[in-house]
Amino acid sequence: MRFVGADRVRDARLQTLKAEFNAMKMKEEEPLDQYAGKLIAMSVKYGNLGGSLDDATMVKKLFDTVPDRFISVVAGIEQFYDLKTLPFEEAIGRLK
Repeated sequence: MRFVGADRVRDARLQTLKAEFNAMKMKEEEPLDQYAGKLIAMSVKYGNLGGSLDDATMVKKLFDTVPDRFISVVAGIEQFYDLKTLPFEEAIGRLK
C-alpha cells in the first residue's frame, strides 16, 4: 500500500524529463563535448527512472539540435550512415 503512488511519481518524472529532453538545443558557442555530456546525462536520468533513450533517439536529437555550422557535416553523415544503427559515440566522433 505504501508504494501505490510510486509508479505515478516515476511516470510524472519521466514525462518531465521527456519535456526537458525535447527542449534541449545546443547553443552556438557551446562545445560539442559539453552538449553531448548533457545528452548522456539525460539518458542516465531516464535509465534511473526505468525509461530508456536508445542510440537512435540520441543521434537524432544531436543532429537535429546542433548549430548551423555543423549542417554540412550532419548531411554527409546522414547520407553515408544508417542513423538507426549509428552508435551515439560514433556520431559524436564523426561530428568532431
